[in-house]
Amino acid sequence: NMMWMTLLVYDYIIPGEKPMKRVAILTFHRAHNYGAVFQAYALQEAISEKCDSYILDYRCNNIEKFYYRKPTIKSIVKQIIFPRLCQQSRERKRRYIEFSNKYFRLSDKYTSDNIKDANHEFDAFVAGSDQIWNPFITGYDLNYLLEFAENGKAYTYAASLGKARFVDWKEEFIKPLLKKINNISFREKTSVDMLNQYLPGLAPYTVIDPVYLLTRKQWMEKLGIDRKNKKKYIFMYFVAPQTNAIKKAKAIAEKKGWDILYVDALRYKDSQIVNINNAGPVEFLELLLNAELVITTSFHALSLSIIMNRPVLYELSKEIVNANSRLSDLAETLQLKEYEIKDTDSKYEISYNWDDINSRIETLRSDSRNKLFLSLELS
Repeated sequence: NMMWMTLLVYDYIIPGEKPMKRVAILTFHRAHNYGAVFQAYALQEAISEKCDSYILDYRCNNIEKFYYRKPTIKSIVKQIIFPRLCQQSRERKRRYIEFSNKYFRLSDKYTSDNIKDANHEFDAFVAGSDQIWNPFITGYDLNYLLEFAENGKAYTYAASLGKARFVDWKEEFIKPLLKKINNISFREKTSVDMLNQYLPGLAPYTVIDPVYLLTRKQWMEKLGIDRKNKKKYIFMYFVAPQTNAIKKAKAIAEKKGWDILYVDALRYKDSQIVNINNAGPVEFLELLLNAELVITTSFHALSLSIIMNRPVLYELSKEIVNANSRLSDLAETLQLKEYEIKDTDSKYEISYNWDDINSRIETLRSDSRNKLFLSLELS
């Protein structure tokens, strides 16, 4: 005990040395969603280069109800009718939990009842990326606007409203909280414009999504994934309804002699397509990394394909209410518009100048990392 006390004293009285700042990231880390998990992990790893970073293990009622439902009669009947599908879904859920246990540095558990106690544990809180400011997802949970944080401890990085707007929140609650945040950074330019109109004078700015804060090499080394010589295939993943994407994939696959692997296909049936419903985050990234071509409606699948230098085609949603802005913004910023799917033919002779793409990513990565560290006073 005396030795332990001596070490503690020694740690804190070395002249000129300050304890590392402890920073907690508040995001949707418990969502069983590939993009949510990857962006949370990437932000944790980036911040950890300058300080002690953690994921705040906050249990939001709305998120918990959606991803951790108790068994119902309907779910039990579903297991009887679709036993294999349900088994694969359970395996995927298990792999998400394993990823969290292995790769997230989690804080103590918090709920809305005791989250203010986190102020004793951390020097700063970062409201991280994903749709954390979408009240329809969080159930109007003001903790994602860092209501619980003491003065001077509230920050953001690449926050998003998704399809929501600031006027969807109650003005008397949200305006004081927005003013309390030290720096407000968004993932989408549309959110910057929206906030400038809603509450002028806060000087919000855009930064790149957290997944870009890590390089291809870092993703591969940290998660232990690699390129493998497998049978050639197209990797498909959709988060918005597709229109031409599946027909396009089938046409290219038939012409090239490739297989098609459809991740999270649920009960979709097609003799040309192999459904994969049990992939956890690591398996997802490995499947993407080894694909000949990725076809997607997902922002994060598009982003990770570009980071990993994998050929990719993306499709925008045709729905009236959509989340196309982040895909369109990304395509414009990285000059990817030629990779948008607009037809169903088998023509696929697109070239990918990875040197140019990587150079643009590195510029954005460097700029966003500098803004992140500067805002947290870590630079």
